[in-house]
Amino acid sequence: MNIPQTNDAELAIAMAKIKNLNNRIHELEQVKSQVDSLKTMIKGLQVIQAELGRRIAVNEERQTVRQEMLFDGIKRIAEDVQHVKDRMQSLEAVGKDGTESAPGSAKKALGLSETPNVKSPGPAKAANRTSENRKNFERALEHHVDEMNAAETITDVKKSGKLAVKYSNELLKNYL
Repeated sequence: MNIPQTNDAELAIAMAKIKNLNNRIHELEQVKSQVDSLKTMIKGLQVIQAELGRRIAVNEERQTVRQEMLFDGIKRIAEDVQHVKDRMQSLEAVGKDGTESAPGSAKKALGLSETPNVKSPGPAKAANRTSENRKNFERALEHHVDEMNAAETITDVKKSGKLAVKYSNELLKNYL
């Protein structure tokens, strides 16, 4: 068998090429490691982006509920202002001619009854019950607003928000 003879120069060149290739392989392994690290970071960022999107959607739903509660409150206040204006105009109309068209018409314009006020224990108890009922509505409203603020999903926000709007409207309707 005939083995080709190599001289020292060719051997040195071959060894340099092998060393160069080994360096390239090492560099490529480092690049691959960095690419894998970047892929992991990108996946993490995608998870964070999805979570932020979910949180934004939940916060938008909370804001919608808050706006609905504010709108209902403003609407109720506007209705009450209109009612007071109408009553004031009725009083002014009664007072302009200087005479009452019928006995007790001024009281009717004010929304007062024509019967004399007689103090009895009933009104005090009713006032206490009314105050307690209002506090119960306020606690229920606060509870549902707290649940809405703590909710993690849009479904839970809608559920608690719907109840918060309901109790808010009841408070405005019955106690404002």
